[in-house]
Amino acid sequence: MKIGCENIDRLVNVSIRSPGMPRGAMTELYDAAKGENAISYDIVQSLLAKPSARIAIFTGASVPNHLPNGENDGPMGSAVLGRALEKLGYAVTIFTEREVLESQRAFSRILGSDVTIEELQRDPSDQHARIAREFDIGITVEKAGGNREGLLHSINANVRTGTRANIDALIAALNAAGKLTVGIGDGGNEIGFGKVYDKAREILPYGDTIVTVVATEYLYPVAISNWGAYALAAGLAMGAERSDLTVTPEEERAMLEKAMELDCRDGGTGRADFAVDGVSGASSMAYVQLLREIVTATLTPYSRDF
Repeated sequence: MKIGCENIDRLVNVSIRSPGMPRGAMTELYDAAKGENAISYDIVQSLLAKPSARIAIFTGASVPNHLPNGENDGPMGSAVLGRALEKLGYAVTIFTEREVLESQRAFSRILGSDVTIEELQRDPSDQHARIAREFDIGITVEKAGGNREGLLHSINANVRTGTRANIDALIAALNAAGKLTVGIGDGGNEIGFGKVYDKAREILPYGDTIVTVVATEYLYPVAISNWGAYALAAGLAMGAERSDLTVTPEEERAMLEKAMELDCRDGGTGRADFAVDGVSGASSMAYVQLLREIVTATLTPYSRDF
């Protein structure tokens, strides 16, 4: 499994995004966040050590006029990871913005998942405090965190405060209680990158402005956030010896097509394209297939006799 996780972590950091978006930097930040093992391995081992835990997954990003129903990077990954955890017996709830709820529910239906999905309130609230009390694990997928001034930003330094939920205090409460927290991100502005704050601020465009100070126990820097969530589902598949936990290329196609139908847009272009973070849907489907190949190779005994 360790080798399998090393391979999926290499795959998840193949940077093929368009110019104008961070390319290559996530590999450097992955190395900064990494311990002795592949990051996915450590996350999966920590999850599997807490069977039946209550897990909250946080995702969703909307921008009036540009991403009015949110972007497809984050919610799709959350649906896949939520299904994998649900199949392993965890009590999973996905929390997302009001604008993203329809798409989030549609993605889970496509996957045949019964994961609970709830609206995430915009500002720190009684709901946030309740989540911090009641859940054992918090996982963020493409969820912006505040910078030194507490402001949320896009990767190109546009202010996003007020357009989406601020859960900085919620994550801080989970951390303070010693609960497991995981941040998956691809730009440095997402929750978790506070773990490598100085390095991220140094190497990322607009680093002084965009990089969040919010840290998580595990940070998983990846080329595209959906792919990071898919990779963790693949890691769980290897760790639990359950190949059914992975997402299929056909499911990826169906989710991307549904996102277009619901105007849940590609965050790279701001259009309802068959793409994620500016990368073609065909490439994302191929990535999913490679992930499945790694899982299959890891779980299939084989002895070459020639």
